[in-house]
Amino acid sequence: MFNCSDSMDFRQMAKFFKGLAGCGSWCCFDEFNRINVEVLSVIAQQLLTINGAKKQGVDMFHFEGSYMKINNNCNAYITMNPVSNGSRE
Repeated sequence: MFNCSDSMDFRQMAKFFKGLAGCGSWCCFDEFNRINVEVLSVIAQQLLTINGAKKQGVDMFHFEGSYMKINNNCNAYITMNPVSNGSRE
């Protein structure tokens, strides 16, 4: 479980994803909606790259400037929490 924040950037997430993809770990990214929209678009591409390599069944793939091994057991789960605007219904 990893709690996301608005201070996260795509480089930080790339390092996280490299670790997950290389060793086959799973991670749940909680409060994913707290990440800035500009960063989310890059993260989406990073996840697509990893998922594409998994679908192709390759042993090595190019990710964020590195040619690395992929463990197909890796996976990322995402949760989003509703944003409260202070109003009550």
